[in-house]
Amino acid sequence: MTPHPAADIIREKARPLPASTGTALIWRSFFDLKLASVFLSIRRILADTKGHVLEVGCGNQPYRFLFRDASYRAIDHLRSDQFIPARRPDVTYYEGDVFPVDDNSQDFVFHSEVLEHVEDPELLLRECYRVLRPEGCLLFTAPLNYRFHYVPYDYFRYTPSGLRLLLAKAGFKNVSVAPQGTDITTACHKVLSIFFRWLREDVGLLPRLTRLLLTAACLPLLAAVHIVGLLSLLGAGSPDDPLGYRVVAYK
Repeated sequence: MTPHPAADIIREKARPLPASTGTALIWRSFFDLKLASVFLSIRRILADTKGHVLEVGCGNQPYRFLFRDASYRAIDHLRSDQFIPARRPDVTYYEGDVFPVDDNSQDFVFHSEVLEHVEDPELLLRECYRVLRPEGCLLFTAPLNYRFHYVPYDYFRYTPSGLRLLLAKAGFKNVSVAPQGTDITTACHKVLSIFFRWLREDVGLLPRLTRLLLTAACLPLLAAVHIVGLLSLLGAGSPDDPLGYRVVAYK
């Protein structure tokens, strides 16, 4: 693969945590506001899904356990091996922009926090449209307020207007865009992210110990901020400044 033009000048200061799945994901959602906002917005839809399901950009398939009554298939781009420990034998890996999936073959297409990592999001959505059967459903999540991550392959943040425009160009109809959290959720998440960055950055021993001590001293405050953030997922605050959006659209 040709090196990314920004790879030699941009570095991610706080490494992302490995994705969790199954019971571990549920427990982690109690401590990770971003994950909680995504999980709560999609869990019921995924659990009720039937037929042929395609997950695009699946990573380590953190939400696969929710598809209890569906025929599940996962695909991912070859470059994903830069961010996951190892390729999975039950995933189809591909290069380029075209999915290795037949036209009109899927009842349901799903991707979560993928669209921001795609250089041509309209093309990806057209591919989702192509592989869906008539009246098939697309469900995905996309961030609005979230840190620069999986550097350098992080390109966009999305508003409801932008998402609707992209989906209309791809041919989708009956589009629904729902916020994941509110401005209160976002504010709480930003406060907690400062301490996450402190603990995940690669620094010397003395700065690391100092950060650990400061974080320990702030734990009661951080716990209160986190609880407020979780409660805000019930709807308190303005929906115009959420962490991201859940999108449902039909072919």
